[in-house]
Amino acid sequence: MTGCNRKLRHLASLLAVVSAALAACETAPKLQPAPIAEEAPVQPQLARERPRWPAAVTSVGDNGLNYLLIQGNPFELARVTLWVRAGIGRDRDSKPGLAELSARSLLVAARGLEPGSTLAEELHRLGARIDLRFEGEWVCFEASCQPQDTEKLARLLFGLVNQDAPSQDEIDLARAQVLSRYTTNFAELRRERAIERLLGEPGPNVALEQEAIKSYGSTEVRLFVGIHYRPNESYVVLQTPAALPGPEVLAKIPTIFAPWLKGQKLGDLALPEEVRPLGFVERDGKTTEVTAVLLSPTPAPLGSIAAQFVWQLFDRDGVAGLLRKRLDERGFREVMPITEDLDTGRHRIRTVRLEVDSERTTQLLDTLRAAFADLGVSDHGIAEFNRAKQRAWFLWDEVVVDSEERARAFARAKIYANVTDVDKRIQDELESMRDRTISRIATERFVPVFLVRGPLSARPRDAADLPVPKVTIATVLEESRIRPILGERAELQAIAKAGLERAAAVLGGRRSLQELSTMQWNATCEYQASIPIEEQWTIALPAGPRTRTRKILGSTVVTERKPGETVETFNRNRRVLSNAERAYFELESLTNPGALFALWAQKAHTLELEGRLEESGRSLLVYVLQLPTTKELRIGVDEENGLPRRMDTWAWRPNSVPQRVTWILGDYRGVGGLRLPHYAEKYVEGQIRGHQTITYPHADGVERSK
Repeated sequence: MTGCNRKLRHLASLLAVVSAALAACETAPKLQPAPIAEEAPVQPQLARERPRWPAAVTSVGDNGLNYLLIQGNPFELARVTLWVRAGIGRDRDSKPGLAELSARSLLVAARGLEPGSTLAEELHRLGARIDLRFEGEWVCFEASCQPQDTEKLARLLFGLVNQDAPSQDEIDLARAQVLSRYTTNFAELRRERAIERLLGEPGPNVALEQEAIKSYGSTEVRLFVGIHYRPNESYVVLQTPAALPGPEVLAKIPTIFAPWLKGQKLGDLALPEEVRPLGFVERDGKTTEVTAVLLSPTPAPLGSIAAQFVWQLFDRDGVAGLLRKRLDERGFREVMPITEDLDTGRHRIRTVRLEVDSERTTQLLDTLRAAFADLGVSDHGIAEFNRAKQRAWFLWDEVVVDSEERARAFARAKIYANVTDVDKRIQDELESMRDRTISRIATERFVPVFLVRGPLSARPRDAADLPVPKVTIATVLEESRIRPILGERAELQAIAKAGLERAAAVLGGRRSLQELSTMQWNATCEYQASIPIEEQWTIALPAGPRTRTRKILGSTVVTERKPGETVETFNRNRRVLSNAERAYFELESLTNPGALFALWAQKAHTLELEGRLEESGRSLLVYVLQLPTTKELRIGVDEENGLPRRMDTWAWRPNSVPQRVTWILGDYRGVGGLRLPHYAEKYVEGQIRGHQTITYPHADGVERSK
């Protein structure tokens, strides 16, 4: 009967909308019902009755712990879920990975109810389990068991958060579990972190995060648990069948958690850094991939589907909506958007990826911007409005078709917004939708950033007018680990030799490099928080003078390496560089792959294969140049085409440790018989600092020995 009533109400509301539309038209007598029915076909109704939400009761203990009891007949198992505001969204970039390490350390250190037993043994005896997951700033310990064991499960969860700090051995075991997950999912984690940074999450590089996790001990874990694991920042959610385990058992639960001491209320986290609305990654090929990245509009923890409804107006399965309309108007009829949702533990993210010929990159960016802008100002027709509403309803029903998932959604709604009836809220939400509501949601939730992957010729030059998220972060270089190449010594020597020969060939040939006597290049340097700098380099090969001339605000600073000393000259001032400065200047003079491989071809330096590195879809063979000063320079050569793509070195700083500097090389073009890079991005300790535009002065670009 309930299903019939809902269908009748739906039919009545549809007739009312159609009648209102007819009454508003001046030529209403000439309109026939049939075309309207064709324009707005009735969507097929679900065969089942809409899900009913279970009853729920909330309360707060004396120590500030929040309780939520959800009871319903469909439940077979009992669940006791502990939500603590100590998720990976709380560790920020200062202590990356500490939240996950702390949570897993608590699970390892927890004890059973019987003396001498462990948590794992107790769960096995009860036939129960505890799952760990992260949602933004929250960590969730979700335990399930037979209803008659609900009290025992609650005691186990209380012991989990009220125990002494884990020992160093227990932390080491938890650390091994965390690092194992990082090793297994390294590529996916890198991708998630890169997307998070586009949206304004200043998370660390995955490799640096791993190194940080290796350094944490009992002190860090003890402090994190002591600060964040507090009842007034936590929820206990009880999900049980209607009759079991009975009111007597449920009444004991607050008594079990009562000794948990109340702590200070934690403040919200600020995001102080600024971000660029456009990212670019160079890749080989004739096509460009443009990805719009935004917070996912899937049903939020609040239980709202307003954003999901607005998304249906924007893009409904790639074949309808404002995006499809704009693509068709601008000549992108053959382009099909690919939509993907990611759950990183910090955020739920949606990406829309499109691929076009590189020469149409700017046009596609403009089209995407126009589609997102249309979302807030377009007049959506009744037919389109109803189709989007039906689709949003259907997607929400898919989320909550399972009774246990429905209970989880209800718990989230209570935790995040104290909603009493999620289903009714959603129905009211859709019925109250108006253009101004759509416009507000579009301007608050649908503000994308863009990631462009393609050849350097497709790099967008001016991104000032692109939509800017409220919180943004500068580009960070994702660090991959150099992995050793396994094999016999002869096999490794063959791989190393083939890689070097391939690189020499693509740079112009080994003979051309051997004949190179002088290498010159100019670099226009644009660095963050710095004025533009012009540099001119002259390298006499193989062992002659090396000179760098810098022009800064009309002044000229010349640094020259001579036999026995390296001198810096500024106007009439002359300074001899220390041995440390001289060594780092030597490294910097080799950061052009033409000069480096010329020295290798002339047998002035040797390059030894260290391993393989996966980065930005490329496989790089990494070679090490070991200088007599013990300073190192690494160069990554593309295993597929032989082009040097990356160089890692160090920069000298007075009275401080040196900084790791990474150059990402691109835009290779012909110069006097050689092929040399014309563009390089500079990263310092993984953070972008700017770029260089490189030119070569002579008509030949280089001078050869006679």
